[in-house]
Amino acid sequence: MAIELWQPWREAQMLRQAMHSLMSESLIPSPATRFPTRRPEADFFETEDSYWVEAALPGFRPEEVDITVEGDLLRICATKQEQPETTQAPRSLLREREPAVEYTFELPTEVEPEQAEARFEHGMLNVRLPKPEWARPHKIQISGARPQIEGQVRPEVEQTRTQPQPETQQPRSQQRRTR
Repeated sequence: MAIELWQPWREAQMLRQAMHSLMSESLIPSPATRFPTRRPEADFFETEDSYWVEAALPGFRPEEVDITVEGDLLRICATKQEQPETTQAPRSLLREREPAVEYTFELPTEVEPEQAEARFEHGMLNVRLPKPEWARPHKIQISGARPQIEGQVRPEVEQTRTQPQPETQQPRSQQRRTR
């Protein structure tokens, strides 16, 4: 039988975990777990010249959607307008819809909002935000490069080969002999 070193903090951590699991499995569920809400989805992606947002806004009409751009923030707000009740046959199925949905996206760069485009079809909102000219990729041409032909030597290499090499000093032992 091995002797274990007593670690008081380990026991305190085990007690904390036990209390956490007791409280999370409580008999009284929180409103968030009782009535989970699902938010419609939105996608953000980038092309060479634009940013795109696709947001699902089911049950909303185009006039209920507001799109604003402030600096590098894009905000999409959809608010359901109250419709007057009509007298129809009673319904057996009642669907709850979100009365308002809001998305906020932080854009990587500022955009040109006056050139932005938005389309709303079948509950899907598509927004195109053009990038400014300075944020678009540009191809840079390389200048000054000469194609090298096989067997051809670069001019600066050829110059060093044809220039006479400076004479080096003779060692002292050889200088004495020549005198």
